[in-house]
Order: sequence, then C-alpha cells, then structure tokens
Amino acid sequence: MDPITIAPLAISAWTLLEPYAKKLGGKLVEKAGESLPDVVDKVWDTVKTKMESKPETKNLPTDLAKAPNDEDVQGAFKYQLKKLLENDAVFAKQLNQLVEEAKQTMTLTAEMKGDGAIAQGENAVAVGKGGINIGGSVSGSNIVTGNSNVINSEEKRKKKK
Repeated sequence: MDPITIAPLAISAWTLLEPYAKKLGGKLVEKAGESLPDVVDKVWDTVKTKMESKPETKNLPTDLAKAPNDEDVQGAFKYQLKKLLENDAVFAKQLNQLVEEAKQTMTLTAEMKGDGAIAQGENAVAVGKGGINIGGSVSGSNIVTGNSNVINSEEKRKKKK
C-alpha cells in the first residue's frame, strides 16, 4: 500500500475505534466485541489480533481497554498501528477493506443541545448560531451578523424625517 495512504488509513481506523474504546472502560478486552457494532468489531478484532501477534505491541489492546482515556496509551496505539500498516501490506489492505466497509454501513447520529452546529459525513459543513457559510468568495458586499443591527442608518434617518 502506498505510504501516503497509510496515515489516513490509521486515522480512519482509530476514528472508528475511539468512541468504543472510551466506552469499554475497565471491561476485559475479550468482552469488548460484545458492545461493538459488527463492522467496528471486525476492525477491532483485526487490529487486536495483529497487535497481539507482535511482541512490541501485544499489550496495547489490553492497555487501551483498561485506560481508554489515557492520551499516552491512545498515542502509542495510533503510532504502533501506523507502523504495523507501513510494514505489512497485506494487513494494510485488509484493514483498508474493513474501514471502507464500515464507512458504507455505519450511520451517523448526533444530538444537539443548545446553540451550536453539527456536521457529519464527507464534505459536511456546520455553521453555528449567528454564523455564515460562504461556499465561494464575497466582494463588494456587507455581511452582518448579530442582533438589532442597523445598516445604512444615515439613509434611514433621512427617510424618517
């Protein structure tokens, strides 16, 4: 697999696993798959099996399950996953297929509380309350946001008189 595509693949795999890794908390790794969607379970099993087969990474899946919020463990996991992908084209191809399958079958959900914005999926754009999204360029125009704004106030005053 092309080295240029390894980093995005590692990021995609981690992005799939991260929300579930945090939900695992102190659960045993063997039971982790019970709480995962099928496609994520396949990705987890593939990565876990590969890591456990190498002496330098064999404890990382267990460490991640025991301390999912530990940024050092997460960093080590991501770094070692990237290294495994760089050094094993068959593993990289297999994980890439699973990640692509996951992208096709997973649905996105979100819940909004209060002001803000949610963007999901490829090329999604979120604009929060009072925000403006411009898909191109703007010139010779006024863009005003906020409340109780007055534009061309001098002209309006003259018209009122």
